[in-house]
Amino acid sequence: MKGADVLDPMKQLEDALVLCKFGRFHLRLLLVCLVSNMATTVATTTASYVVTNAECQLGIGNVEKGLFISTSFFGQLLTTPLAGIASDAFGRRPFLIFGNLFMAIFCLLQGLSQSFWMLMLMKLGEGMASGFSINLVGTMLAECTNKNVRDRIMVAYVTFFPMGQIIVVLFAWAILPRELDVVLWKGYFEIHSWQLFLFTCTIWGLLASIQFYCLPESPKYTLAQDKPEEALEIIKKIFSENTGSDKDTFPIKSLTGMRETDTVVKASVRKQLTMVVFNIKYLFRKPLVGILCLVCLMNTMVTAFFSTIRMWNPQMLTIIENYESTHVETTRFCVMIDEYYVQKNSQVMTSNITNIVEEACVSVISGSSTYKNILLISAITTLIIGSCVFLVKYFTQKQLISVSLTLCVFCSVALHFIRYSVMIAATLGFTTSLSIAAFSFLNNITIRVFPTSIRSSAVAVNFTFCRLSSVVGNIVFPLLIQYRCIVPFTTLTVGIGVAAFLSFFLPDPSKDNKDTGDR
Repeated sequence: MKGADVLDPMKQLEDALVLCKFGRFHLRLLLVCLVSNMATTVATTTASYVVTNAECQLGIGNVEKGLFISTSFFGQLLTTPLAGIASDAFGRRPFLIFGNLFMAIFCLLQGLSQSFWMLMLMKLGEGMASGFSINLVGTMLAECTNKNVRDRIMVAYVTFFPMGQIIVVLFAWAILPRELDVVLWKGYFEIHSWQLFLFTCTIWGLLASIQFYCLPESPKYTLAQDKPEEALEIIKKIFSENTGSDKDTFPIKSLTGMRETDTVVKASVRKQLTMVVFNIKYLFRKPLVGILCLVCLMNTMVTAFFSTIRMWNPQMLTIIENYESTHVETTRFCVMIDEYYVQKNSQVMTSNITNIVEEACVSVISGSSTYKNILLISAITTLIIGSCVFLVKYFTQKQLISVSLTLCVFCSVALHFIRYSVMIAATLGFTTSLSIAAFSFLNNITIRVFPTSIRSSAVAVNFTFCRLSSVVGNIVFPLLIQYRCIVPFTTLTVGIGVAAFLSFFLPDPSKDNKDTGDR
């Protein structure tokens, strides 16, 4: 772009954000992001608790469990690419508002479901709704935060996911173990504890939608659309809210437009989409295409690892809890898991021979030990990712990715030699948290490397591969684990090892963008 060397608009905006400092506006934005992440956590994790409790009521087998757990990820896979492209054309805010709103609506409809296939269809709708907002929350936060604290804020933001998990677990623990049955029309319309659990989870999407409605559009997106006056007005409001000063006292009085001409083009929907599609071609030019391929490949393996293990933690910990309650001695992790599936397969075979269908359904209900262990996993994840907020001050994100993934491999291998449920939960917590930390750093690199005009599109492509790996992982995992526990865990661990090796080839935006800031 001619004239960009004279006065770079994005560098101007970065300087303006530094003048705004970090304050009340950003705390409000972080609160909204926390609530929105709660809605996303509900969309992706409640399936793990529902399948355990509704196993016999809805006739859910192991294959159906895998399908149901992966349904929300499949929904995100369908809408995430569209959301990325559309948000680069129409802004971040509309998709954050309506994405969270429809998550709440579909969560409510899940609670009203009376059959497995209706439940699965509503979960698909919830996943599609979350796909419109999940990759935009981090983008919005990064674009409203100054470069001096951006890395730490983005890492702190990732702690919201395990914090959300803790809240979901507490809700599940309070509701699911109780026999809460409401019969409105026997055999046709009944409400059970797992449905009441889903009803309570609708609040997060609704609150997030209302809160995002009260926030302004991203100033970086606004400037990228060649609206310098609007972008400056947003910056002034942030400055005023953070410092308490009048917005008219803001030192910067004007921002340079993104185009050479001062004429602002009022683009139609078709024109905006055409401009976005035109900009997308830069994703596939060097050096960005190489970075995008590397990040997508690494995130595919990392996401398959933590997403699969995280989603199946409640089921595995429930199996271990029941094993410990029925055996005098405990044994290694995979031995306990294998014994459960051997017995389950044996019962199904017996029922097929004798035509006794009822005996094939053995619902293993989660006890207090399972919920405590899941809370332990979430607490460890929160602490480890929280510590990264301070570590990112002293180490580059590239270094932290390499260390996190290497330690994750060691923890995953150690899991096979541990006997006690608490130690198993702690090890699962370390493996999950280290892989999530690496995932967050990879996403931060994506957000910081790609310019504003194609940032959401790049994040959307990245998230598409992540969701694809989540879908495949959660469908294949239950098929493999019922034969031998070690097979899926070894496969996932090898993938993490490959990702650890590839991390040495990542760029380092902390150094590359130190002087100019993120474009």
